[in-house]
Amino acid sequence: MEVQEYFIHLIGGERICICEEIHLPHHKRLVSRFAEAKDEETLTLGDDVMGFYYVPKRNVLYIESGAKRYR
Repeated sequence: MEVQEYFIHLIGGERICICEEIHLPHHKRLVSRFAEAKDEETLTLGDDVMGFYYVPKRNVLYIESGAKRYR
């Protein structure tokens, strides 16, 4: 499976690493969900294997994309 790696940089300096499948529909991708979310919404990030993070959108400084990886 091919995945895209993202680093979500938060206020306060914390950084969360999230991976998602490359072939997800556009509306399910991290960047699309972030762009469509309102500032007061909380994003659910992660998966059943690695666990989940619940991050208020207003706490995200920026999202950085990393390398494509296979796992």
